[in-house]
Amino acid sequence: MILCTIGACILPVLCIAVFSAEGGKVGKYDGLMGRYLSNRERFADLMNGIMFDGKQMIDPKSLEREAGDYFETEGSLEADQSKVERKSQGKYRRVQRRYRDLKMRSRQNGQFRIFALENQSVVDYTMPLRCMEYDFLDYQEQLNDMKETYKIKKETLRGPEKLCGIRKRDRLLPVYTVCLYHGEEEWDGPRSLSDMTCIDDESEEKTNFSDYQMRLYCINEQQDFQVFHTELKQFFQALVYRKDKEKLKELIDNSVEYQNLSEETFEMIVKFLGMSELWKNRNNFMNHNDKREGFNMCQAIRELRAEERAIGREEGMEIGIEQGIEQGIEQGIEQGIEQGIEQMILENLEEHRTEETIVGKLVRWFSLTREQAKMYYDKYARVVV
Repeated sequence: MILCTIGACILPVLCIAVFSAEGGKVGKYDGLMGRYLSNRERFADLMNGIMFDGKQMIDPKSLEREAGDYFETEGSLEADQSKVERKSQGKYRRVQRRYRDLKMRSRQNGQFRIFALENQSVVDYTMPLRCMEYDFLDYQEQLNDMKETYKIKKETLRGPEKLCGIRKRDRLLPVYTVCLYHGEEEWDGPRSLSDMTCIDDESEEKTNFSDYQMRLYCINEQQDFQVFHTELKQFFQALVYRKDKEKLKELIDNSVEYQNLSEETFEMIVKFLGMSELWKNRNNFMNHNDKREGFNMCQAIRELRAEERAIGREEGMEIGIEQGIEQGIEQGIEQGIEQGIEQMILENLEEHRTEETIVGKLVRWFSLTREQAKMYYDKYARVVV
């Protein structure tokens, strides 16, 4: 009742709860996502895209980072650890600590707002209640600060104001909550507080229930990301196709935006898509001819596919030998290897790679001597010329 009463009396809160992609590596992906979205331009773009359909309502320059720790004690809720420790020596003791992974405050056009980010794992069946609780904690923190300010200034409050500890004219900063889900599986959890109760959807009782509607944005339910104006668009688009390699390749090949990504977005895509080996070799995919030194995701995908084909041919050769059909397998492997060499040479020539670069790649990928690599280069480069 207390939560519902307070929530109904004050202005709304903006917080983001982010869910990681894979349960086994939750901490790793939570850290990556939290760091990526802590960038003010991307954070503002995320809010503008989800809350305002891409309208530029939040200026990145207006955002400032804030601490997001809450301490629950017997008889109080505090956001300042020093207050809790001080009270613990007397009447209160510290019971529980809660965290927001990222919290920002904005001052724009004379108005203050609070924005927060929660990194959580996959689907959470308590999420509407958790978001509601975090909203309450944000508002409770503001209310406590107001009351303490009047005590410090020794201002006299009378009547209802004395009872409440604040003045009638006092206002709280609005906080709006967005739940961002970027997991692979379908979101099958509740989307509102009423979904967590035993109230029937068709019941007349539901119309009288003070509901808490969680704003949920599931990336895997989206098809159009035009509301985003930073590289969030490219990152989210790639996540949609992480289970379909052919569609992912088609997406990246047909978009020039993937040819010059920032280092941060390149890292997010390759790590969330399980291609961490591309991150280790990222310097091979850096562009040096543009004003901004970006990373070419198209080239990275091509080279990864070439490596996979080479590994597949190697495995085929081992299996063939074990099965005792050495001669046929050797002939097939030789043909397959030469086709792979030809394809790599032609693709790199299309990207205007130098002879030295291509020969070096042939040596690394196919375990050739430089003389053999040069021979293949001369053979297939003439076809292009």
